[in-house]
Amino acid sequence: MKKELFISVFLCVYLFAAVDARVKVEIDEDISVKIVSAKSSSVSLYKGGRTVSGPLIIENNGTDPFNMSLSLDNESPWDTASSAADGEVAVFAVFASQQPSSSDFKSDDVLSGTYRTATMDRFARSSDSKGVKGIDVPAGSRRNIYFRIDAPTDTSYIKKAYDLNINIKITIAAKDESVIDQDGGRLEIDDGLVLDIPSGALKDSTSLTARQVSTSLISRGSGLAENVRAVAGFEILPSGTVFRKPCRLKLYYDEDEISSGTEDDLGLFFWDGFEWRLVGNTVDKKKNTITGSITHLSLFAVFPMAAEPSYGPAEKIITPATADGVNDSANFDGLAGMDVKINIYDVAGKRVRTINVSRDGNTWRGYDDNGNIVESGVYIYQFKVEGEYYTGTITVAK
Repeated sequence: MKKELFISVFLCVYLFAAVDARVKVEIDEDISVKIVSAKSSSVSLYKGGRTVSGPLIIENNGTDPFNMSLSLDNESPWDTASSAADGEVAVFAVFASQQPSSSDFKSDDVLSGTYRTATMDRFARSSDSKGVKGIDVPAGSRRNIYFRIDAPTDTSYIKKAYDLNINIKITIAAKDESVIDQDGGRLEIDDGLVLDIPSGALKDSTSLTARQVSTSLISRGSGLAENVRAVAGFEILPSGTVFRKPCRLKLYYDEDEISSGTEDDLGLFFWDGFEWRLVGNTVDKKKNTITGSITHLSLFAVFPMAAEPSYGPAEKIITPATADGVNDSANFDGLAGMDVKINIYDVAGKRVRTINVSRDGNTWRGYDDNGNIVESGVYIYQFKVEGEYYTGTITVAK
């Protein structure tokens, strides 16, 4: 699903002497990466102290953006850890536009200890300035990598010089581009995403693009996905495109990426501009997929659900006529995947829309049963779950 390149950086470390870097690069035929500089500053490493070296400069001279992450090789001769206590060494790395100070390296930048096989999500995170991080590195741009090594106070067991092996992982995210017309079609990324678009869902032929998004780029959830890390993420463009009929979206996930809860707790969410909204929770644990019904294009992600969803929508006012992807619809999160009908009435009691959730999805986009946007005003929703009726109001503002 992903194209990957591994680069090994060998830091030849001498106690009380200089630190140098030698780079061995193996170029995959589908990835173009150029090592511009592998020369480190001349520094000294003293026991009980720390040193900063770099930069290692990597340039993307290919045609696609890529992501970079680093990890410390498991064959490292030192008993590495997250701090330089006696008998331990800590190794850190950061992307920076200029030489950082030792205090610029934070605990999340450690490459040792439990993070010695750090993934992209640990290192190429999206906080701070994205322009200097190892994420979405555009063609023709460069990234500087600096290292900090903290030495232990007891160095009696360490030989004077040795190679410290650091791996750089280059990843080009999977994507698919297709032109879908009024007859419908499919957008698909192997072991990543399947979007089935039925006939009549699109009014005109539309060029659609799906691309995988590193979970390090996806903000932590809020609401139903509060303070949990995404398990998978995909963006489908053009964002905000509205379908005239519901479409089935299936995302694949890696169960090893689930940081909390279990597969049974997973939900499929879209980003509404403010928070993550649930659109499906039908999980196939044998195939590692989760499916939901969507009515528009957006950024989609899989999160473990941190709370039970409420049946009613969070939206009190929607503006469907703007069609800007923000507050265009009312999402009944708690009804995702249920065999439930939502009836929408105007204030005179006339039913204007019936939503069969299992077929149409759990979103009302402000349309009536004839496919027209309703007039501005207050509308009443009603549905029945486990013998109990639920009622509320939604205001439509054109």
